[in-house]
Amino acid sequence: FVLKIGAVRNQTKLNTKVKNSGAIGLEPGADIFELNLDEVYTNPALNKARFYEELIFKHLSYCNPDLNDFRQKEELNLYGTRLTRPVETFITYLFKSVKEFETLIEGAGGLPRDFVEIFDSLARSRDFSVSPPWSMKEVKASIREHCVKNKQSGIRDDRDVYDVFAKIIALVQANNSRTILVGRSSSRKLLTIVGEFYHQRLLHDVPLMSIPVLIRPNYYMYSADLGLLYEPNLIHMDDTMESGELVGLSGSDTPERLGKFVLA
Repeated sequence: FVLKIGAVRNQTKLNTKVKNSGAIGLEPGADIFELNLDEVYTNPALNKARFYEELIFKHLSYCNPDLNDFRQKEELNLYGTRLTRPVETFITYLFKSVKEFETLIEGAGGLPRDFVEIFDSLARSRDFSVSPPWSMKEVKASIREHCVKNKQSGIRDDRDVYDVFAKIIALVQANNSRTILVGRSSSRKLLTIVGEFYHQRLLHDVPLMSIPVLIRPNYYMYSADLGLLYEPNLIHMDDTMESGELVGLSGSDTPERLGKFVLA
C-alpha cells in the first residue's frame, strides 16, 4: 500500500509529545519525506510584486466588479492560463508607495495565505478605506499584529523555548537584520526548538543558492519573521524606517563576524 498525505508545510503537525510516553506520530526525514510546495513562492526568480498585485486585484474585483475598469487587456500565458492583470498604477491607489506593498509581501514570508490574512487585517483596521493610501506605519503594525496573534501565540510554555526566542530577538535587535545562523553541530534540544519556530513561521527559509557555499557545511541559515524585527523597534515603525534585510555573508567572513549572527 502507498499512502500519500497532502499537507501544507509549516502549517501541519504530524507528531506530538505525550506525557510519560515520549513522542508519537510521523517524523519528516525518517518515516516520511516532504515536498516543499511553498518553494514556488520563495523562488528568487518569481516576480513577487506582480504575482501579489494580480492576487489582490482578482480578490477585490470579484467583490467589486466596478474595479474591472482598472483591468488591462487579458492575455494567455504559455500554458493557456488566462491572466488577469490590473493597470500598472493600481497598487498606488491602495498604498502610499510600492515600498509599503513590498514590505507587506516580505511580512507574509512570501506565502499567499499569510499575505491575504495581513491584507485583510489592514483593510479592516482602515474600515476598508484607501483614502488616504495605506502608510508604512500601518503596514508594519499589521505585520507585527499578525506575528503576535498567529505565530508568537503558539510558542510552547517552556523555559528553554522562551530563552531561545529571547536570543533570536536579541540577535535581530543587535544586528538590525533578520539573518539567523544555527550551527549544524548544535545540540538536539536547540535544533528541536528551532524546528518548532520554523513550523510556526517565526523563522523562514533562505533559498539555498543565496547561502554562501562555504557557510552551508557548518550552518543552517534562516530569515527571522519580519514581525520580529519590529519587536525591539516598535517606537520606530514610521515611514522612514527601513525593513531589516538579510545581511550578505560570505565564506570569507571571519569567525567573529559570523558569530554575531549565530544562535547558540
